[in-house]
Amino acid sequence: QFYFSRLRAGDLKSLPLNEDSSQSEPQHPTTHVAEPVVVEKILDVNIILDKYSFMKGPSGCFVCKRCRMVPFELRADKSIFLETCPTTDSMKQHFDSCQENAFDISRVVQLVRGMVLSIHGFGIDSLVQPAFRNLVKVLVGENERLVKVFTEGVLEADCQDDDSKTSSFDTRGLWSEFPPSVNLQEANEALASFLTSVPAISPSSFLQDADFVSYVYIIAPAFTSTLSYNSSVTKENEEISDAANVVD
Repeated sequence: QFYFSRLRAGDLKSLPLNEDSSQSEPQHPTTHVAEPVVVEKILDVNIILDKYSFMKGPSGCFVCKRCRMVPFELRADKSIFLETCPTTDSMKQHFDSCQENAFDISRVVQLVRGMVLSIHGFGIDSLVQPAFRNLVKVLVGENERLVKVFTEGVLEADCQDDDSKTSSFDTRGLWSEFPPSVNLQEANEALASFLTSVPAISPSSFLQDADFVSYVYIIAPAFTSTLSYNSSVTKENEEISDAANVVD
């Protein structure tokens, strides 16, 4: 039974945009004549952007220079602004929490907590059970560093009292170790083995759980690129990810 053929990225939880709510209000057309561009103002903006390590990318978005190579879902909040120049407060907020070349796994912790609440029979300790750990191992191309981060690392971060959601595992540069492909047959076998090991979990509800689908989407980007996408949710996530991964 091909479990992952039933896993639909349409079940993904929509990722939040990083833009301020104050910047998302509709802009009403005005009739005044546009002011000429003032060089001094442009220089001031660039100085502030540089202070907080932001840059304007080729696509017109504003992105953090320190973490721009890390997958969008594994960055601290407010790492990218698609249309408007970010406020100083927004840039400072990201600057203070940015993990630079490493992972921010707060999003993954949030998803796993959601799985614990919504999937009967799945507990936080399920992350380190051999069968689930093996599933993760297959999805990340048997990269043991990635396995540890997305299992033991998430469990460790979940136990923290603060909101930093970091683990003791060194994830600097780990973004470059995601595998280019995932073996679908092995992934199906690993998932079947995990579901068999926990009879209390309903396979259908597990595969339809939005938190689990999003968890897979984050830890196995190469695998989920082959899924059948729901256009409404996927279009938004793809636009964010495309802009978030702009390079020079």
